[in-house]
Amino acid sequence: MKRGLVVLDATETPPAEWDRRLTAVRADLRAAGVDVGLIYGDVFSSDDIAYLTNLCIYWNEGMLAIPADGDPVVLTKLSPRVFPWMRLTSTVRDIRSGRSFGTLVHDFLADRGPGVAGLVGADLWPAAVVDEVTASAPDWTVRPLGALVRAHRTRPSATEEALIRTAAGLIAEALARADGSIAELERRLRGVGFLDVRITTSTAGGSTSLQVLGQYRTVWAYAARILGPAPNGGVTQERWINQADLATLGEFRPAPDRPAEGEIGAVLVETVFPDGMLIRADTVRIGAGGPELLSVVRA
Repeated sequence: MKRGLVVLDATETPPAEWDRRLTAVRADLRAAGVDVGLIYGDVFSSDDIAYLTNLCIYWNEGMLAIPADGDPVVLTKLSPRVFPWMRLTSTVRDIRSGRSFGTLVHDFLADRGPGVAGLVGADLWPAAVVDEVTASAPDWTVRPLGALVRAHRTRPSATEEALIRTAAGLIAEALARADGSIAELERRLRGVGFLDVRITTSTAGGSTSLQVLGQYRTVWAYAARILGPAPNGGVTQERWINQADLATLGEFRPAPDRPAEGEIGAVLVETVFPDGMLIRADTVRIGAGGPELLSVVRA
């Protein structure tokens, strides 16, 4: 369950930015011959929905229905009692609640007539939800789509970049000042407005690696530090994770050969020893002259 601060601030992300994102996805849907795009999200994976609406799926499940020619609609199993909060902290106004996605999708599509419904990022949907949605729309063609929204998220706009820079700097500062205390890291990051914080450790050769992954607004940043001297030896490999995949640390995406200019993500240096693994990591931006370190303490 996400339990941090949820903010919709027009000075951070102006209305025109939200409109631009939705317009781009609608264009993708039309190009694919799709009348309605459906985006699934739960507490573990809802960044596509947040990117388009700022909506936080803080528990349970949700689905964003995007007509190629209309405003998005949120379909959720959450109680209507939370609708005022959802409208206050997101750009959506039409929210519909029900006991099952099958019924919600059926009723939504019934108002529009037969057409093509696309499941955005279908490879990451729960199979049971895919089956339920498909069965609920017998008059519609339901087909899987690729990661349309993620494709836009991999190259952050200037607005997103500013938020990532803030997040990365705050994580670096917390790591520098928490003196290895997990409780202090959590306190500091929650205190400056992080929505989600995941802190993990690993050990090898008597040393400890402290890893911090944090969600700030709708973006993620990551950094890891080794506490004390690292042991000698070990087998080292480097990994790049685009910031669009940081929520799962790239678990569901193949690693690219190398990042492209303009991308932001995390560089991980993982050193494996006989008794464990140590990780060093930073959030960086790939520029024309090479990577720019973002997870640094700022004055």
